[in-house]
Amino acid sequence: MTGLYEWMRFLAVLGVNNIKAFLAAEDRRAFVVDAARAFYVQVVEPIDLPGPDKFIDPLLLEATGVLAGRLYDGLMKLFPDVLDKLAASPGAVDELLASYHKFESQANGVS
Repeated sequence: MTGLYEWMRFLAVLGVNNIKAFLAAEDRRAFVVDAARAFYVQVVEPIDLPGPDKFIDPLLLEATGVLAGRLYDGLMKLFPDVLDKLAASPGAVDELLASYHKFESQANGVS
Protein backbone atom coordinates (compact mmCIF):
# COMPACT_ATOMS: atom_id res chain seq x y z
CA MET A 1 0.00 0.00 0.00
CA THR A 2 2.82 2.41 0.76
CA GLY A 3 4.24 2.21 -2.77
CA LEU A 4 0.88 2.98 -4.34
CA TYR A 5 0.26 5.79 -1.89
CA GLU A 6 3.67 7.33 -2.63
CA TRP A 7 3.00 7.10 -6.37
CA MET A 8 -0.35 8.85 -5.96
CA ARG A 9 1.28 11.56 -3.83
CA PHE A 10 3.94 11.97 -6.53
CA LEU A 11 1.23 12.49 -9.14
CA ALA A 12 -0.40 15.07 -6.88
CA VAL A 13 2.86 16.96 -6.56
CA LEU A 14 3.19 17.01 -10.33
CA GLY A 15 -0.27 18.48 -10.63
CA VAL A 16 -2.63 15.65 -11.48
CA ASN A 17 -5.45 18.19 -11.19
CA ASN A 18 -3.97 20.02 -14.20
CA ILE A 19 -3.89 16.93 -16.40
CA LYS A 20 -6.66 18.24 -18.66
CA ALA A 21 -4.67 21.41 -19.37
CA PHE A 22 -1.58 19.28 -20.01
CA LEU A 23 -3.40 16.98 -22.44
CA ALA A 24 -4.95 19.96 -24.24
CA ALA A 25 -1.62 21.77 -24.56
CA GLU A 26 -0.37 22.21 -28.10
CA ASP A 27 3.21 21.53 -26.98
CA ARG A 28 3.14 19.14 -24.03
CA ARG A 29 6.91 19.15 -23.68
CA ALA A 30 6.92 22.92 -23.26
CA PHE A 31 4.08 22.58 -20.74
CA VAL A 32 6.20 20.21 -18.64
CA VAL A 33 9.30 22.40 -18.91
CA ASP A 34 7.32 25.51 -17.91
CA ALA A 35 5.73 23.67 -14.97
CA ALA A 36 9.14 22.47 -13.76
CA ARG A 37 10.57 25.98 -13.99
CA ALA A 38 7.56 27.42 -12.16
CA PHE A 39 8.04 24.81 -9.44
CA TYR A 40 11.69 25.84 -9.14
CA VAL A 41 10.80 29.54 -8.89
CA GLN A 42 8.06 28.97 -6.29
CA VAL A 43 9.71 26.29 -4.14
CA VAL A 44 13.46 26.07 -4.62
CA GLU A 45 14.54 29.61 -5.45
CA PRO A 46 13.33 31.08 -2.13
CA ILE A 47 15.70 28.70 -0.32
CA ASP A 48 18.99 30.46 0.32
CA LEU A 49 21.46 28.07 -1.28
CA PRO A 50 25.16 28.55 -0.58
CA GLY A 51 27.00 30.55 -3.21
CA PRO A 52 26.27 33.64 -5.28
CA ASP A 53 22.51 33.74 -5.99
CA LYS A 54 22.95 35.75 -9.19
CA PHE A 55 24.94 32.88 -10.65
CA ILE A 56 23.45 29.76 -9.06
CA ASP A 57 19.72 30.50 -9.35
CA PRO A 58 19.68 31.09 -13.15
CA LEU A 59 21.91 28.05 -13.65
CA LEU A 60 19.64 25.79 -11.59
CA LEU A 61 16.52 27.22 -13.22
CA GLU A 62 17.88 26.37 -16.66
CA ALA A 63 19.00 22.92 -15.51
CA THR A 64 15.53 22.24 -14.10
CA GLY A 65 13.94 22.99 -17.48
CA VAL A 66 16.48 20.90 -19.38
CA LEU A 67 16.04 17.92 -17.05
CA ALA A 68 12.25 18.15 -17.20
CA GLY A 69 12.39 18.21 -21.00
CA ARG A 70 14.70 15.20 -21.11
CA LEU A 71 12.51 13.30 -18.67
CA TYR A 72 9.48 14.04 -20.86
CA ASP A 73 11.36 12.89 -23.97
CA GLY A 74 12.44 9.66 -22.27
CA LEU A 75 8.93 8.87 -21.07
CA MET A 76 7.52 9.52 -24.54
CA LYS A 77 10.01 7.03 -25.99
CA LEU A 78 8.91 4.42 -23.47
CA PHE A 79 5.17 5.14 -23.72
CA PRO A 80 4.60 6.85 -27.08
CA ASP A 81 0.83 6.38 -27.39
CA VAL A 82 -0.37 6.72 -23.81
CA LEU A 83 -1.00 10.49 -23.81
CA ASP A 84 -2.75 10.51 -27.16
CA LYS A 85 -5.07 7.71 -26.04
CA LEU A 86 -5.78 9.49 -22.77
CA ALA A 87 -6.46 12.79 -24.56
CA ALA A 88 -8.79 11.02 -27.00
CA SER A 89 -11.04 9.79 -24.19
CA PRO A 90 -11.95 12.63 -21.79
CA GLY A 91 -13.96 10.21 -19.67
CA ALA A 92 -10.73 8.39 -18.84
CA VAL A 93 -9.24 11.60 -17.46
CA ASP A 94 -12.30 12.20 -15.29
CA GLU A 95 -12.13 8.60 -14.07
CA LEU A 96 -8.44 9.00 -13.25
CA LEU A 97 -9.11 12.17 -11.29
CA ALA A 98 -12.06 10.62 -9.43
CA SER A 99 -9.93 7.60 -8.53
CA TYR A 100 -7.16 9.84 -7.29
CA HIS A 101 -9.48 11.94 -5.12
CA LYS A 102 -11.13 8.80 -3.70
CA PHE A 103 -7.74 7.28 -2.91
CA GLU A 104 -6.49 10.50 -1.32
CA SER A 105 -9.61 10.73 0.84
CA GLN A 106 -9.20 7.14 2.01
CA ALA A 107 -5.51 7.68 2.73
CA ASN A 108 -6.38 10.71 4.87
CA GLY A 109 -9.11 8.81 6.73
CA VAL A 110 -11.98 10.78 5.15
CA SER A 111 -14.93 8.77 3.87
